[in-house]
Amino acid sequence: MDRNIKSYGKVIELRSGADTRKILEITGRWSDDIIDEMLKCGVYYLTLNVADGWRCTDYSFLSKIPHIKGLQIIAETATNLEAVSDLASLEMLNLSVLTDSVIEFGALENLREVYLDWQPGYYKVFDSRNICDITLRDTKSTNISRMGNLKNLRSLELVNSEICELPHISPKLFKIVLSKCKKLKNIESIQQASNLQWLEIRECKKIEEITFIGNISGVSYLFLENMGEIENIEFVCRLKKLKALWLAGDTNVIDGNFGCLEALQELTMVAFAQRKHYSHKISRKWNWDNLEVPGDILKRT
Repeated sequence: MDRNIKSYGKVIELRSGADTRKILEITGRWSDDIIDEMLKCGVYYLTLNVADGWRCTDYSFLSKIPHIKGLQIIAETATNLEAVSDLASLEMLNLSVLTDSVIEFGALENLREVYLDWQPGYYKVFDSRNICDITLRDTKSTNISRMGNLKNLRSLELVNSEICELPHISPKLFKIVLSKCKKLKNIESIQQASNLQWLEIRECKKIEEITFIGNISGVSYLFLENMGEIENIEFVCRLKKLKALWLAGDTNVIDGNFGCLEALQELTMVAFAQRKHYSHKISRKWNWDNLEVPGDILKRT
């Protein structure tokens, strides 16, 4: 049956420089006729989202499309999701679905970007050593104990994790985001990331020690949001390459002294709550357009 690919869903084109990425969002159920249409139209990325009308729960058909480079699944439940293991060309994988399937991530040698709402069968993700960018949601401590196996990791994001201690991590990490990890106490392994430039910590109030961050000399972007009370920011002022500092939400610097920030010559963006005991106020609003624009960003109260 010869049908136009658009009859199976919506084709989205994303352009990045000279490259164009075609994504098929399927509305309805899977049909093997889709395979030929994808190949004809040069579609290598697939989105299966119940919100868009996707209706299948059996994913065994994935074994028939080993050419795809990107796969996103947002659904309630999935059976036979182990078929993902056969997607030898896969570069990007985003899974938000309940499943008992075990995926052989080690077979996915081209996989670079991974976004997972954690399921027990994803534990082999740390066998895929070429991953550069990983986001894990709802993990437990034992789930990520082998994080250090990802030697080429450049970006790590943990969201709503139950871990108490951050495990060993790759020294190649450029970016780390820790969000809503409410049991997290120890993050000192961050010091292993000697190439770290971007660090976000949001709503992780049980962390016991953060002053060592001042020893990670390459940090240029630091976000400490809804972190409760911080004794002082002297450790921040050791970050000579710092360009942007975000201390938003209920983050409260107890001694209120922001004077040392004036010595950070590369700092062009600052955000914090205007508290009565703070020594300074913000004189320039947070705006990424100002990142490379020098100017007065603070004034004494």
